[in-house]
Amino acid sequence: MSQSAGQALKQLNAQDVSRTLERTMNVFQGNHEQFPELLKDAGSFLINHFRKLDRRQQYVALGVIAVGAVLLGVRLINQLEEGEVEEVTP
Repeated sequence: MSQSAGQALKQLNAQDVSRTLERTMNVFQGNHEQFPELLKDAGSFLINHFRKLDRRQQYVALGVIAVGAVLLGVRLINQLEEGEVEEVTP
Protein backbone atom coordinates (compact mmCIF):
# COMPACT_ATOMS: atom_id res chain seq x y z
CA MET A 1 0.00 0.00 0.00
CA SER A 2 2.94 2.27 -0.65
CA GLN A 3 1.87 5.33 -2.64
CA SER A 4 3.43 8.70 -3.10
CA ALA A 5 1.54 11.73 -1.86
CA GLY A 6 1.05 12.92 -5.43
CA GLN A 7 -0.62 9.68 -6.48
CA ALA A 8 -2.97 9.78 -3.50
CA LEU A 9 -3.92 13.39 -4.25
CA LYS A 10 -4.64 12.56 -7.88
CA GLN A 11 -7.15 9.93 -6.76
CA LEU A 12 -9.18 12.42 -4.71
CA ASN A 13 -12.35 13.66 -6.33
CA ALA A 14 -12.27 17.45 -6.55
CA GLN A 15 -16.05 17.71 -6.16
CA ASP A 16 -15.99 15.72 -2.90
CA VAL A 17 -13.21 17.89 -1.51
CA SER A 18 -14.82 21.18 -2.50
CA ARG A 19 -18.27 20.16 -1.21
CA THR A 20 -16.84 19.07 2.14
CA LEU A 21 -14.72 22.22 2.52
CA GLU A 22 -17.64 24.45 1.54
CA ARG A 23 -19.92 22.86 4.13
CA THR A 24 -17.14 23.08 6.74
CA MET A 25 -16.73 26.81 6.12
CA ASN A 26 -20.50 27.35 6.27
CA VAL A 27 -20.76 25.59 9.63
CA PHE A 28 -17.67 27.38 10.96
CA GLN A 29 -19.16 30.74 9.95
CA GLY A 30 -22.34 30.04 11.92
CA ASN A 31 -24.68 28.36 9.43
CA HIS A 32 -25.39 25.41 11.72
CA GLU A 33 -28.25 24.13 9.55
CA GLN A 34 -25.60 22.70 7.22
CA PHE A 35 -24.08 20.52 9.97
CA PRO A 36 -25.99 17.29 9.07
CA GLU A 37 -24.93 17.64 5.43
CA LEU A 38 -21.35 18.26 6.56
CA LEU A 39 -21.36 15.06 8.59
CA LYS A 40 -22.80 13.11 5.65
CA ASP A 41 -20.33 14.54 3.12
CA ALA A 42 -17.31 14.20 5.40
CA GLY A 43 -18.25 10.65 6.34
CA SER A 44 -18.65 9.49 2.75
CA PHE A 45 -15.44 11.31 1.78
CA LEU A 46 -13.50 9.59 4.56
CA ILE A 47 -14.91 6.16 3.80
CA ASN A 48 -14.16 6.46 0.09
CA HIS A 49 -10.67 7.93 0.34
CA PHE A 50 -9.19 6.89 3.68
CA ARG A 51 -8.23 3.39 2.58
CA LYS A 52 -6.40 4.79 -0.46
CA LEU A 53 -3.90 6.57 1.79
CA ASP A 54 -0.79 4.99 3.27
CA ARG A 55 -0.34 4.69 7.03
CA ARG A 56 1.45 8.05 7.49
CA GLN A 57 -1.19 9.92 5.50
CA GLN A 58 -3.92 8.25 7.56
CA TYR A 59 -2.29 9.49 10.77
CA VAL A 60 -2.04 13.02 9.39
CA ALA A 61 -5.68 12.93 8.27
CA LEU A 62 -6.82 11.75 11.70
CA GLY A 63 -4.78 14.52 13.33
CA VAL A 64 -6.37 17.15 11.10
CA ILE A 65 -9.84 15.81 11.92
CA ALA A 66 -9.08 15.85 15.64
CA VAL A 67 -7.75 19.43 15.53
CA GLY A 68 -10.80 20.53 13.53
CA ALA A 69 -13.16 18.92 16.03
CA VAL A 70 -11.40 20.63 18.93
CA LEU A 71 -11.48 24.03 17.21
CA LEU A 72 -15.16 23.66 16.37
CA GLY A 73 -15.92 22.61 19.95
CA VAL A 74 -14.03 25.57 21.42
CA ARG A 75 -15.81 27.96 19.09
CA LEU A 76 -19.21 26.50 20.01
CA ILE A 77 -18.43 26.74 23.73
CA ASN A 78 -17.40 30.39 23.32
CA GLN A 79 -20.62 31.14 21.44
CA LEU A 80 -22.67 29.43 24.15
CA GLU A 81 -20.95 31.46 26.87
CA GLU A 82 -21.52 34.72 24.99
CA GLY A 83 -25.18 33.89 24.39
CA GLU A 84 -24.88 33.86 20.59
CA VAL A 85 -26.21 30.30 20.37
CA GLU A 86 -29.13 28.86 22.30
CA GLU A 87 -28.42 25.72 24.26
CA VAL A 88 -30.53 22.77 23.10
CA THR A 89 -31.99 20.57 25.82
CA PRO A 90 -33.85 17.33 25.07
